[in-house]
Amino acid sequence: PLSYVSLRGELASVVLAGMDTTGHQLGWLLAMLASHPYVVDKLLEELKEHGLYGPGARDVTFEDLGELSYLSAVIKEGARIAHIAGASISREVPEDMVILGYRVPKGTTILVPSNRSLSSEAVWGDPESVRPERWLTDEDMSNKYFRLFSAGPRDCAGQKLAMLELRFAIVKLLTKYKLSMDVPFHDLLENTVEGVVVEAKEGIWLRASPREAPDSVRA
Repeated sequence: PLSYVSLRGELASVVLAGMDTTGHQLGWLLAMLASHPYVVDKLLEELKEHGLYGPGARDVTFEDLGELSYLSAVIKEGARIAHIAGASISREVPEDMVILGYRVPKGTTILVPSNRSLSSEAVWGDPESVRPERWLTDEDMSNKYFRLFSAGPRDCAGQKLAMLELRFAIVKLLTKYKLSMDVPFHDLLENTVEGVVVEAKEGIWLRASPREAPDSVRA
């Protein structure tokens, strides 16, 4: 039998890390897609090329999910723009110094919000633009300070499962439903509540209508 401390840790991993974060990230991703139909069109085109959408479409398999490069780019772009983790990077000041005009004594612990660089114009050029294509170039994106699942030897143990769940959910939902939203996407981003994860203050409300299958002649 597990001790109380071990059980608490397991529940935190399964419920908080395994469900809450992935669920909220999926909500933000769907909101982004509902507000950017041209991204959805390109995504459906990729699914059609893999036989996952359109006349005679087959069920998505585990192997398919690893080959959908545009889908992966969409998830990364959505997580960059609507980053649900407000975690900070801490550093201890090694000596007395002045930072941005403020005197900081030696030994002071400073916190740098890790998600602020995700909206930096100096880093991204057009940080407010939804452009999944930025992830499909030869550029080393690790230099962009993008840490969806943290980094290093102690990064998120469930990142592969989370990406699998996000890819699968988006494929199944977008091939069956057309999503729309009354509130502009950037209005949601400007009205958030930061807790364990970053949430939309009034929630994310989406409208789903059955998606008509593409004409077999056009396909």
